[in-house]
Amino acid sequence: MPKGSELSLELGDYPATGPRVVNAKPYDSAIAFTDLYRLPVRPCEAWAEYNISRNYATFTSVIGLDDDSPSGSTFTFRVFVDNQATPLKTVGVGETETISIDGISNGLRLKLQVSGEEVRSECATPIFANPTLTPVS
Repeated sequence: MPKGSELSLELGDYPATGPRVVNAKPYDSAIAFTDLYRLPVRPCEAWAEYNISRNYATFTSVIGLDDDSPSGSTFTFRVFVDNQATPLKTVGVGETETISIDGISNGLRLKLQVSGEEVRSECATPIFANPTLTPVS
């Protein structure tokens, strides 16, 4: 659940959290979708869902793939607030994009979703780096 302004997990070990390197930049805080090659279906798709209790105005994060991901890998990232989807963002190895989702103050659930369709994406690790929730003022 959110603690302060950082997003943290109470879901066991998946997805993994902690420091990661994306596009040669280290991040102290990250949500990493690891071991997606173990999923029995293609495309690879995974998500994590959080209760944000209508207490937050904005979600921001840097999205990208862990630098240890295979060359040529790409993943699509999407954020949902109460099942309302934001536009898709697709990034590859060595690319990052900062996302900012405003107007979530009425949101009860925040869902972070990743999907990869290419075979070489099976071992890639999609990352939400520095995930931050800004409290409602």
